[in-house]
Amino acid sequence: MKQALVYCLVLNHNGVDVLEECLTSLSRQNYQPYKIMVIDNNSNDGSILTIKEQFPNVELLQLNKNCGFGRAYNRALQAIEAKKTEYIAFLNSDVVLEPQWLPSTVRCFTDHSCDCVQTIITDYHDYKKIDSFGIFVTRHLIFGDKGHGKVASLPFTVDSPPFGPSFAAVLLRKNVVETLQETGDFFDQQLNTFLEDVDISFRLHYHGFSTYVHPQPLCHHWRSFTADKYPFTKYFMIGRNYFLVLFKHLDNSIIRDHWLRIFTHRLTFLKGTMKHPVYFLGFLSGSLWGLMRALLMKNSDTIVSSTKRERKEKLIRDILAGDYE
Repeated sequence: MKQALVYCLVLNHNGVDVLEECLTSLSRQNYQPYKIMVIDNNSNDGSILTIKEQFPNVELLQLNKNCGFGRAYNRALQAIEAKKTEYIAFLNSDVVLEPQWLPSTVRCFTDHSCDCVQTIITDYHDYKKIDSFGIFVTRHLIFGDKGHGKVASLPFTVDSPPFGPSFAAVLLRKNVVETLQETGDFFDQQLNTFLEDVDISFRLHYHGFSTYVHPQPLCHHWRSFTADKYPFTKYFMIGRNYFLVLFKHLDNSIIRDHWLRIFTHRLTFLKGTMKHPVYFLGFLSGSLWGLMRALLMKNSDTIVSSTKRERKEKLIRDILAGDYE
């Protein structure tokens, strides 16, 4: 039986030190057929030369400026729109994949009747330490990566379904991407970088799409390899995007009910940055900007059908009940 074509999209900006290892791991996947496209966000560190000289079969989409995470991926999706692919993988250039990553994730679509798949993602520097089991949302409206930083006991286990997938390394059915594009871009471009996977996770639920985490550590992630080169921007985006995502998907009344918990969590995060003035100023200014922008922006709820609205209402009830912690 002929296997389905997979398009692997690798996002890169000045990541030459990790890009070669990422692409090498992709080239060793025990699966055919698949194609690789690198979306380069205007790198100036030799990334382009590395791709052209060492990976001539890799498609290259060169952008003339750093468009950030969401905009760059949206450009790539436009470029492959007409391709007859069944699955699309979104990969950061700072991940390394085991040879079974692609065949294992593709098989999950049949074995588990899901729409999005990620494996357990471990820390690049310590494979026993968890990077992500997927996205969580607490009943007090805090977002993050499930299991991040914890040392897992072997064998790895996933105790509960995630709220959604981590976009460090994820495989989606193409029809999932196309469905989310019906109401605009796949990635919300105002978010640019950070928490874009939380936003997409909300939208996946509205359409009834499911996420499965394959319980094998087949991906290893050097978290924030590129973002750490731009610390003010990183912490500004973390501070800002939390409020943009929060107010985009939740009614003001719900946010008011949890405001003390939200404020305490953000203040605790802010205190943790005080030893690093750049982190502190980035997070503080981003949080203030995001909160003011969120309070002023019009409701961006684009849900029209009663089915989607019912799914959203159930999702909010499940979140507040702690089902995705």
